[in-house]
Amino acid sequence: MSTDIYNIKDVVETIHDGKVIHVIWKKLYKAEHIYGSCEAQLKEVQAGNADLVIIDMLNASGTPPTECQTWFGETLFPGFKQNPNFKGLINVLPESAIIKMGANRWKKTAATSDMGFEVYETDSAEAAKDLAKQLV
Repeated sequence: MSTDIYNIKDVVETIHDGKVIHVIWKKLYKAEHIYGSCEAQLKEVQAGNADLVIIDMLNASGTPPTECQTWFGETLFPGFKQNPNFKGLINVLPESAIIKMGANRWKKTAATSDMGFEVYETDSAEAAKDLAKQLV
């Protein structure tokens, strides 16, 4: 059963389904929406209710502000690792070079911070869901 844990119309849907959280972004401009979705994700991951997060940016516009990128490395990613079963993030990348650059920044943040989980990339939500089934 899926549950919508954070939703801002025409901005983001954050859906918890089994051990996976699927975040569907339409607009990645405002820090308040990014924090809201990420905090909802973090709550479920730390409670042991989710072991993987799909970040679907296929139809998104914009990139997270720099302050969010820093927060990912200092708060979000270490928080995810408090769940010893956390497998990682799956980015669904768009065609947009600008949005890909934003995704690459948080991928590098996860890698350089030695968070202990993987960051995967796919080109569709279906591919991400198939990968998630293999991982959890």
